[in-house]
Amino acid sequence: MLDRTKEPGANGEPLYLDVKDCFYGTENAPIIVGGRYGLGSKDTTPAQILAVYENLALPMPKNQFTIGIEDDVTFASLPMKEEVAMGGAGMFQAKFYGLGADGTVGANKNSVKIIGDNTDKHCQAYFSYDSKKSGGFTCSHLRFGDEPIRSTYLVTTPNFVACHVQAYLHMYDVTRGLQKGGTFLLNTVWDGDKLVENLPNNVKKYFADNNIKVYYINATKIAQEIGLGNRTNTILQSAFFRITEVIPVDLAIEQMKKFIVKSYGRKGEDVVNKNYQAVDRGNEYTELAVDPAWSNLTVEGPVADNAPEFVHNVVRPINAQNGDLLPVSAFKGREDGTWDAGTAAYEKRGVGAFVPMWKAENCIQCNKCALVCPHAAIRPFVMDEAEAAASPFKEEDKLKAIGKGFEGMTFVQVVRRARRPS
Repeated sequence: MLDRTKEPGANGEPLYLDVKDCFYGTENAPIIVGGRYGLGSKDTTPAQILAVYENLALPMPKNQFTIGIEDDVTFASLPMKEEVAMGGAGMFQAKFYGLGADGTVGANKNSVKIIGDNTDKHCQAYFSYDSKKSGGFTCSHLRFGDEPIRSTYLVTTPNFVACHVQAYLHMYDVTRGLQKGGTFLLNTVWDGDKLVENLPNNVKKYFADNNIKVYYINATKIAQEIGLGNRTNTILQSAFFRITEVIPVDLAIEQMKKFIVKSYGRKGEDVVNKNYQAVDRGNEYTELAVDPAWSNLTVEGPVADNAPEFVHNVVRPINAQNGDLLPVSAFKGREDGTWDAGTAAYEKRGVGAFVPMWKAENCIQCNKCALVCPHAAIRPFVMDEAEAAASPFKEEDKLKAIGKGFEGMTFVQVVRRARRPS
C-alpha cells in the first residue's frame, strides 16, 4: 500500500492501516507492506514504482519505506533506480531549457497546438518557471505519442533536448536522461573548434557514450540581424521541427506562420515579417561531429572556493536544479526550515548573451541603475583631479560631476563583467 501522506507516531499511514484491518484474522492473509510516495510534491516515476515491486519480490520485504527520497538518516527509503522510458516506440519526449522572456515557453505552447491540431498524435506539455520570471530559468516538458499519454510526471528520459542558453552547459545537467541515439540542439555563439573547446567534459563524454546527434545554431546572432532582440524562440522552434521532423516540415512552417499572425498580428506587419524571417532562417543549424575519443575524458569536479558549507551542500545543488536529488542528511540541523541570509552572493549566473555598456552621453548621474542592479555589477565613482588622471578610463567616458560638493570632480560608471563566460 502506498500513501501520499506522513503520519508521525502512528503504526502506519491511513490506507495501509485500513487494508491491514481488512485482512486481520484472515487465514492465509497476504503480506502487506506500506510505503510513502510523492512527499514534498515530488514526482512519482516508473523507476520508483519498479523499486516497490523489487522490494515486494524480496524474501522479507521492507515495510514503512519511502520512495522518491534518498533517506540516509533513517534509511527508510528504497534504492533509487535508473529512470525508465515509457510509451514505446511511438512516444516522443522533449525538453527545452530556456531563459525567461526569450519566448521559449510561448513557442513550445504553439508547437504542442500545431502537432495536436494537425496530426492524430496525443500531446502533453508542462512548463516549469523560475520565480525570477524575466531572465530566470525555464524548462519545457513535451510529449507526443500515438497512444494516450498517462505519464503524470516531468520528462525524465527525453529523445530530444534543446539548450537555448549556452551558459547552462556549465550550470545544469542538461543531458540528464537523454536517451541513447537521442538529439541535442544548442543555441551558441561559438562555432566549430571554439565550440568543442568550450563544451564541458561531462557533456562531451555523454555525447560520445550515448551516440547523441548534436546540432548547434547561433539563434542569438540571427535574432539580432532580423531585429528581434533577444527573442530567439521562433528561430529555435523552426530548427526543432526541421531536425526532429515530428510532423512534415512544410506543414510545420505553414502552421508556425499562421500562429505568428495570431500571436503578433496586432503588433503590426513589420513584427509579423520579422518572425516570418525567423522561421525561414531556422535551417541555419550545423551538425557537430562527436569524437568517440570523448568517452575517455575526465569529468571536472566543482571548483573549490571559500563558500560556506550550507552554500556548497544545499544552495548550489538547488540552483543547479538538483534539489530533488539532495539526501535527507543535507538538511540535518535545519528541521525548523531556516535558510541562511546572503546566499545571492554565490548566485552569479552569467547567462547574458551581451554585456551592458555605459553610455556617458546619456547619463544624468541619477545612479538609479546602480541602486536597482541586483548583483552590484554597476558601480558609480566620483574622483578628484589626481585620481581621474591616474585612472584607466578614457576621456570620453569621464563626465563632470554634478552636485553640490562635487565641484572640479569627475564622474564615471563601471560595469563589472560576469565571472563565467556566457
